[in-house]
Amino acid sequence: AAMRPTPLSARILDRSIQPKEAAQFLQSEYPIRCAERIRMIESLSHCLDVSELLEVRERHIQSFLAMRRIASDNNFEYKEEEFVSVVNQILLYDEDTIPLMVKGFYQLSRLKPEEASDDSQFVNYFLDTFLLNRLGTEVLLKQYLAYVGIRGNVFERSCDLMAIGRQTAQSVQRLCVRETGFKPTIQLEATSVLEADKGGAPMVTCIPGALSFVLQEILKNSCHATIMTALSKEGNTTFNELAKRPISVIISADDKRVMIRVDDKAGGIPSEAGQKIWHYLYTTASKRGEEATELAGFGVGLPIARLYTQYLGGSMNLVSLPGYGTQAYVFLPRDPDKVVEVVPDLDHEWKVQESVGEFIL
Repeated sequence: AAMRPTPLSARILDRSIQPKEAAQFLQSEYPIRCAERIRMIESLSHCLDVSELLEVRERHIQSFLAMRRIASDNNFEYKEEEFVSVVNQILLYDEDTIPLMVKGFYQLSRLKPEEASDDSQFVNYFLDTFLLNRLGTEVLLKQYLAYVGIRGNVFERSCDLMAIGRQTAQSVQRLCVRETGFKPTIQLEATSVLEADKGGAPMVTCIPGALSFVLQEILKNSCHATIMTALSKEGNTTFNELAKRPISVIISADDKRVMIRVDDKAGGIPSEAGQKIWHYLYTTASKRGEEATELAGFGVGLPIARLYTQYLGGSMNLVSLPGYGTQAYVFLPRDPDKVVEVVPDLDHEWKVQESVGEFIL
């Protein structure tokens, strides 16, 4: 892990190149990023005592070796079928890395609570670094498969943000019905100062899957809080209480940036939570770890969503209005040259972009 990763911009990732050229970059870049994550896991005290962390480490080692075998003795001969097989194998190994890491850190918090509690700066920095490195690697692997024609582009030049917002909202509503039996109202609105944005719906170069994940995590929090607030009210039916608390999603843009605001009326974030909402393993839900549901309780959704916005070149903030509700703001640049990977490693200090201001979380 002595070599530094090579960050790429969205414009470079989005351009049309031959699969062989992408494979040549990937066979040299992937081992650097993968070795860094192996080194991160091995730097953890007690990592040998936590089965989930050992499993992630072993999968990374197998993936590292699989990629290195293709270019043994620094002699890389591109064979598309073989390379596609290795990339698919690596993606399969990596599929459940996030839940494994989360469960591993829950176990680590029991073994070493002074270092791995839910308010530990060490946990936050470690997982920010590990997961952002992983995200960039996943994008490279999937984009290679797009060059080969096996899947669509990871980056899209003209993402319809309104369509992404609508699909994500419907998905979260279905999840709420499945988990709670209730369906909060989600209202969407889009506007743009540019005539080129069809029907006022902003179009932007981004990773649709990443943006959908960000909106999903924000909406899951808003919907869960809204349902819990409605259930706590006496003298009225839960359905009537939900109707009084619609969740609003507004997407707006000019020629330089896009801004998304999600606004709920669920009473705001408890004051004692504060910046803890960005801490991994912290959750305001009543369930944690293995007992958590898909809707709430794992304590990693918002921190990962903020990482995704940073990977997209943007930022994410929350404003809590006590007794009223919470507003989430996501800012994204429209210029693909402004969207440049952040690929952390242990030898060079970095930190996630943090909010500034007394009332901004």
